[in-house]
This record gives sequence, C-alpha cells and structure tokens, in this order.
Amino acid sequence: MELIATQPRFKYVNEPLHPDHLVACNIAQPPASLVWNLLLPHENRKKVLKSYIQSIEENRIHIGEPRFMSDCYRLLTNRIVFKILRAKDLIGWFQDVFGWQVIFLIRHPLATNLSRKQFPRLDLFLNNEQFVSKFLTTEQFKFSRQIQSHGTQLQIGVLDWCLQNLPALKDLENHNWLLMHYEDLISQPITEINRLVNSLNLSHPELISQRLTKASGSTAQSDRSTRDAFNSLATKPSSNFLLTKWREKLTPSDEENAFQILDAFQIEMYCRGSNSPVRRVPPFSCDGSVI
Repeated sequence: MELIATQPRFKYVNEPLHPDHLVACNIAQPPASLVWNLLLPHENRKKVLKSYIQSIEENRIHIGEPRFMSDCYRLLTNRIVFKILRAKDLIGWFQDVFGWQVIFLIRHPLATNLSRKQFPRLDLFLNNEQFVSKFLTTEQFKFSRQIQSHGTQLQIGVLDWCLQNLPALKDLENHNWLLMHYEDLISQPITEINRLVNSLNLSHPELISQRLTKASGSTAQSDRSTRDAFNSLATKPSSNFLLTKWREKLTPSDEENAFQILDAFQIEMYCRGSNSPVRRVPPFSCDGSVI
C-alpha cells in the first residue's frame, strides 16, 4: 500500500478492517474477539462491510487516512488504495462489488512467523462453522486442532498463516489479481515495480523506487541490521541479507515440521530449502512443473 500511496492523487486508507477502526466507527463493539467474529463468515457480514466501505469511498467516514501534510497526504485525490489484511476470503467479493483492482502481496510463511509469539485469532477461525465447512476438509480441521494443541510456536504460526491465506490462495486463479511476492520485491525490484506500474497505470515509478528503500511501518520493530539493509536495498548483498536473515533462527527439523502443515493444506507456492516462491498460478510443484 505504501508503494502505491506515493503516487499523485491517491488517497490511502490503512487497514479499514482493523478492530480499532471498526470500533471507532461503531461498526463493531470490543473486545477484539467480537470484532473478529464480525469479520469471519456470518449471515450479515457482507451487508455490514458493504455499507462501511461505501461510506469510506464516499468520504462519509474518515479512518486510516494519512495525517495532514504527512508524506502520503494528498489534498486532491481521485483514486483510493485500501490496505486489507483481514477477511481475505472476501477479496474476490470486494473486487466484484466495488470494482477494485487487487494487488495480492504475500511473504514466505516461515519468515513471517518465526518471530511471532501470539496467535489470538486461530481459535476464532477454527470455531467458525461456516469458515471450516467452506475451506477445510474434515482431515484438515482435525489436523489443525492437533497442531493447535501440540504444535511448536512456529507450527502454530504457520497454521495461522494457512487459515488466513488459504481462501485467497484458492481464489487466485479465478480472478485477475496481480500476485506479488515480498521476496521478488527485494530480489528484483525494478521488474516488480514495472509490473505494479503497468497493472495500475501509475505515472511516477521513480517515487515507488524511492519508497521501496524505506522499511514499512511494520518493519519499525526490526533490528538495526534489517533497517540498514532496506536503506541500501539496491545492492545485491543487502537483498540477499533480507531474503536469508530469517534462516538464522531456523533448524532443518523446524523447516520440515512447518512444511508438513503447508503440505496438509496443499499450499505449494513455497518449497523446502528455498527462500523464494514458485512464482506462478495455477500452483506449481517444487520442480516447476504444473500440478
């Protein structure tokens, strides 16, 4: 989102489905578990979220917008970019209802979860009967409960990643989304910026290049070496560092146990021993052949 928000006349809306924003707009009531119950499948979900998003698009609700005169603030706008991290099973529905162009950005599940310690939404997914019946087989549900009860912290994190991303990954080949990988943005930034520019018809790619060398807001928690690597991303050593640094915390048995979870959900976008994804839809096997 931050890359697109560099462009003139773009208004960005940061995480409109964040629980704090939904509570602030009286769309949901605390605690966070109740907010997540709103975001997970239920009878009135689409009706509530449609009205909410329409209110944002029509400037009747202002939430998640940049501060006045900040880098991404625009006085005059005619396009909106939404950063959506939740309710990923609705991405296709959002596209159909609002005519959105979808950029689906994803990162290696092991790199994403090695440092996570809490997974408060996991039980909410597995307790939601509509989600389970639509997206999981009986075997996958039983396996998920087993990992939830007896898995390592990394296994539980990868399971959480699977439950959140599985609906969108299943839907990728049914929609004209632009699939982008964090790893590709790091290893081949010019190619990926060109894909983004061409997909959205953006006018100032040089602004995206400048922004890419800055860590995102979520990277503010990273250590000094990671922030320094972002600042010198144009160099090959820095890109290699960012792509491989997470493996310092990983043992071969950790990786194998985590990939057994990906195998159970038939997610073959990533392969054992590799830092980068297999970059195609429909799914490819680890040797590059079509499944």
